[in-house]
Amino acid sequence: MRLQKTASSFFQSRSVSGQSVRSAQSSPLPSPTVEKTGLLEPQPPLSPNPQSRPSSRLRNRSPPSPPSDVLSNRPTVDTLDPAVATSDDRKNRRRSWFGRSKSTESIERGPKAWVIGHPERRPYGLGRLTGGEQLLELWDETADCEVHLFPRTSDKGPSFRIDSALLASSKLLSELVVPFEMDFNTSTGEPHTPPMTPKSESRCQLFLPITLKSDMALSVPNNCQGLSSDEETLVTTRNLFAFLAGESLVATQESPTVFSVFIKVSESLKQFGFSNFDGSTFGEVATSSFDKYVDELGLADVRSSREKTIEAIALGERMRSIKLYNEAFTHASGKYDELLKSGSPKFRLISPISANRLGRAAMDLEKRTASVRHTLEDFDFPQLFSGFLNSKTVDERKEVDFDVLRDSFLATRKFVMSYYKIRFGSWPPKASKKNELETSGLNRLTAQV
Repeated sequence: MRLQKTASSFFQSRSVSGQSVRSAQSSPLPSPTVEKTGLLEPQPPLSPNPQSRPSSRLRNRSPPSPPSDVLSNRPTVDTLDPAVATSDDRKNRRRSWFGRSKSTESIERGPKAWVIGHPERRPYGLGRLTGGEQLLELWDETADCEVHLFPRTSDKGPSFRIDSALLASSKLLSELVVPFEMDFNTSTGEPHTPPMTPKSESRCQLFLPITLKSDMALSVPNNCQGLSSDEETLVTTRNLFAFLAGESLVATQESPTVFSVFIKVSESLKQFGFSNFDGSTFGEVATSSFDKYVDELGLADVRSSREKTIEAIALGERMRSIKLYNEAFTHASGKYDELLKSGSPKFRLISPISANRLGRAAMDLEKRTASVRHTLEDFDFPQLFSGFLNSKTVDERKEVDFDVLRDSFLATRKFVMSYYKIRFGSWPPKASKKNELETSGLNRLTAQV
């Protein structure tokens, strides 16, 4: 009874409010006034703690949240506009005890950047990255190389501090590294001869040759779903050094999956010239780091997904990873027809050489499995009694009676086949309600019996 009275008074209040709004709209005043009932005001959305940070994937370091000064500078919506005020009032009146509006306007948009490797999307604040500040997860006080994302004329400090050994496989970045004590105002800008290489006992600096449209701190308005091109460039560069250091990677709406993030990492490695002595890999650091990502993110487990199988082959080629490529190629050979029937557009990312090798491997595997399938279905081993077991003159025949051996084998074969027919209803087995098989023919379940 108390709930009915309260609900009745609530809807009466809404009716009075609606009449006041219509009367205000019909009046000749330039801007209508919206009357609020004061009942059941919608609660403000929960905002994440600005000091909290998502956990790192490999270390106990976390990407920082945007600082409060960046949040305070975001533009606000002017509620004095009559159209905006009326729309906001209608949204507020739709909220009640009996459920939340399911309109598309009330659906909360996901974060523009988040840390990969978690079941949920943990937001990653871009304030420090776009502002040219130090990133805590990529700042090692014991390291010797400070990396600048912005040019020297921007008056911004370094964003990363890493070990210079991580750059040893890149000839381009090694040539761009300069001693920390060097005065850039008096530098002639000419390249060093020979190029300066980082030393573990002295500090050095690296100004990355990346192209940005703006040198100022970047920000995205609230009504923008994605990131600007400059911010995408900064996130991609940040992921490259996080990959080399073994830290967590960041996804965006342009690269929302683990596959797309690593594709961009491979492009960055190729752009900056990472390579070993013969060009077969991106260097020892990149190879060992990617192997750890493969293990922790489960990239090599492609047994239950055709899409992941295609992604693993393409990613193994792009990242020059023998470990991931061989694992994915083996599984793809066994389900080659299924991969073709899926019609996935990512199949075109596989190189023509790998596609041809995959087709030939599938044909060879089919021939081998057909021979094995025939042998197991009939339990017929003609090679067993060929050679000297079929001879009448060998000396071993004096000690072993080959005819008795053959008869014993045929009796065992008959017993085994009758057992499997009783166990599965028929042999070769067929999927039916009489057994637990989901597919007909030989499979792992029949091999385990």
